[in-house]
This record gives sequence, C-alpha cells and structure tokens, in this order.
Amino acid sequence: MVQALQQKLFFGVLFASYWLVITWVRMQRLVITELLQLNSMLEGNQRQHETIKEIKEEEAVVFQNGGSGAFSALPSEIIYIESVANYIIVAHFHNNEPRQTRLRGTLHYVEEMLKNHDFIVHIHRAFLVNVNYVTEVTGNSNGYRIRMLGMDNLLPVSRANIETFKQAMKVKN
Repeated sequence: MVQALQQKLFFGVLFASYWLVITWVRMQRLVITELLQLNSMLEGNQRQHETIKEIKEEEAVVFQNGGSGAFSALPSEIIYIESVANYIIVAHFHNNEPRQTRLRGTLHYVEEMLKNHDFIVHIHRAFLVNVNYVTEVTGNSNGYRIRMLGMDNLLPVSRANIETFKQAMKVKN
C-alpha cells in the first residue's frame, strides 16, 4: 500500500515537472520570436545613425542642474537618460561622439520636458531611451535588455513597459 502511494506520488511529481518544463519552453519560444521580430526591425539602425545626413530643425531641451547652471541638448541627440538617486545621467551625442553628463534632477521632471517627443520612451523606473538609437534587443520572459548605439552597457526593459517599448519600436519603423 505504501509502495503504491509512493509510486503514484513519484509519477505525479514527474508529470508536474514535465508540464513545467514544456510550459517554460513554450514561453521561451514566444519570447525568442518577439526578440527576433524586434531585432529584424533594427537591421541597419547603426549604419543609419553613424552617417547622419539630414539634421532636422528642433529646439534644444534645457536641463537645469540644481542651482548651478544648465545643460542643453537636442532631443534627437539624447541616447538615454538614467536616474541615480537625486541625479540624472544624460547619455547624448556631442560632435557625433557619445558622452554622459550628470545633472541634479529627477526622471519625472525630464520625462515631462520630453513628453512631446514620441521617440523618447520610459522603459524602466530608472530609464528613458531614444528608440532611434536601439541597436540590439535581448532577454527572456522576465524582461528585455537593450543595447544603445555607442554604449557598452545593456539597459533593462521592465515587464510593465515591454508593450510600450514594442509599440514605440513599431512606430519608429
């Protein structure tokens, strides 16, 4: 009797493990399919931005640096903006070279300043990115990671912002 119960328990655990593995594999296949679609939209993106032929007329955005001056950049030159404690780090192009500028401020304030620019998207509680400079999308079912033009680090895309990011990538193309 005990042996029969142990045998049923063993097969029950075996079946549950099998079901979990199959479900996980299916979910990973879906994520890989989405990543391949996003990366196919990015083909040629790096070459496009390395040779900027057309400069659009646009107003520079002025970021106040606490009480000690200001920093200005064209929205199209912003690569990403990261929030770190009471500071923001603005990664941007200056003379076609990527640079980072650290300023005192909040991401919410910057997001309000850039809300009219559809190519600047909130991808994580600490990051805004310019979808025009996304060169690679990787990740799994827990979230995506993106590589930006001229940058070595991978930026996280939270699960809550994946749909917003995908929509912005589709609009871009």
